[in-house]
Amino acid sequence: SAAADENIRESTRSTDFMAPNSHQEARLRKAVLSLAKETEFGKRMVNGGRLSVPTVYETPLSTADVDEWHGGPRPGSSMPDAPLAFRDGQPTFLTDAFISVGTGFTLLGFAPDEEPEAVSAIRIGGDYGYLDPQGLATSRYEAEPGTTYLLRPDGYVAARFKHPTPELLDAALARAAGLS
Repeated sequence: SAAADENIRESTRSTDFMAPNSHQEARLRKAVLSLAKETEFGKRMVNGGRLSVPTVYETPLSTADVDEWHGGPRPGSSMPDAPLAFRDGQPTFLTDAFISVGTGFTLLGFAPDEEPEAVSAIRIGGDYGYLDPQGLATSRYEAEPGTTYLLRPDGYVAARFKHPTPELLDAALARAAGLS
């Protein structure tokens, strides 16, 4: 897969830098480390992969956007975390809410009207959802009332909608599950 190929490339490059396989690689490593002590551009050359940006994975299981978006995680990208609160004000995080709903597909709804019964749901806002006291979830997901994300079991975005209909949600779920 594309993800595995990327991980292999990055880890091989990092390993070769940390443990050079040849005299030439050792000379390059020494030069880069010397530059890193003295220059900003040299520091950027030293990266063991820990600072790499997660990839957005194109997959036929993702539903293409039907709405215009200017931000928020797009289909194929990892779900960003955000601080939330229970209705009583007790702090929690979106990833904790995601883990607590189980291992299937999950709808993340911002003051949603409705969602399919076939999946778990995390509601933010509205009369009975989690609270977003700092507004970070709303901001990170470019959400307005009705915005809904379909999250895969691995925490990646399968689809997103500004004002989904039950038919759009059902079709996105069927596609993400490989049923259409």
